[in-house]
Amino acid sequence: MNSHRQVIDFQPCNLCGSGSARYVYPNLGLLKCDGCGLVRADNIPDSQEMGQLYSESYFRSADSGAVGYDDYIADREKISRTFHRRLKEIEGWTHRKGRLLDIGCATGFSLEVARELGWRAQGVEISEFACDFARKNLGVDVFCGLLANADMEPASFDVVTMWDYIEHCPDPAEEFKKAHSLLRPGGLLALTTPNIASVPARVWRSSWMGIKQGEHLYYFTPGTLKRLLAKSRFETVRLEHVGKYIDVDFFIKRAGLYSSTVERVAGWLTRSLGLGDRVVYINPFDIMLVYGIRMEQVE
Repeated sequence: MNSHRQVIDFQPCNLCGSGSARYVYPNLGLLKCDGCGLVRADNIPDSQEMGQLYSESYFRSADSGAVGYDDYIADREKISRTFHRRLKEIEGWTHRKGRLLDIGCATGFSLEVARELGWRAQGVEISEFACDFARKNLGVDVFCGLLANADMEPASFDVVTMWDYIEHCPDPAEEFKKAHSLLRPGGLLALTTPNIASVPARVWRSSWMGIKQGEHLYYFTPGTLKRLLAKSRFETVRLEHVGKYIDVDFFIKRAGLYSSTVERVAGWLTRSLGLGDRVVYINPFDIMLVYGIRMEQVE
């Protein structure tokens, strides 16, 4: 199949409204808008399908390279270290601690860290399994369901976070507009999402680890993300690549998706040196961290 085959997409582009797109990776069902270049899946699931996807098996996946996580709960310490690092950076921008909302908070580790740092934190999460874990084990405040259905006071939060969330959403523009309405004037939106224009994405193309068929619905570049934020009345004030804390064995396992030789050699070396379970901060330069400041009301 021609990878640049023209198609007519009857669902308007989430960014520019164009109805015309073409396949960039037909085997993965990814379309690129002819109007603005935004990349998205050709099959956007409904809320019921999304609820089924984010079950317990998503957080304990037999094939996390394709969907979900090996064991999200077992990785709690590493995940929490990543959130701690990101929240301390946010504090460097806000210079104060107030009310924080984490949208897509999963099992609530981010809320636990925020609470320990002195924030008044709440979360929103679609997964019933994750919500149940967060409430019972961490005692954090989580609304279980879609952000659109969360009954929260407008302009009541100082910070809204979306960690590895917006790429999963059927309608990113609406998510940003809702976040805008929940932030006080001048409030901060902080998010991370894969960068499909990054060097790893361009080199590995359809094999890039940022592509997860059926899970990631939108793929942003710095340009398309900033445009969508501006459309929702956010001023982008920071955009850079960030990493996360992982153990060496996990890094080698993921590298094996690109090269089995690298996985064998590196795996042997780390086992010989006893370094497999060492936790390190890895930045692959394909995950964007973006800060947006809430501007005037969305029309």
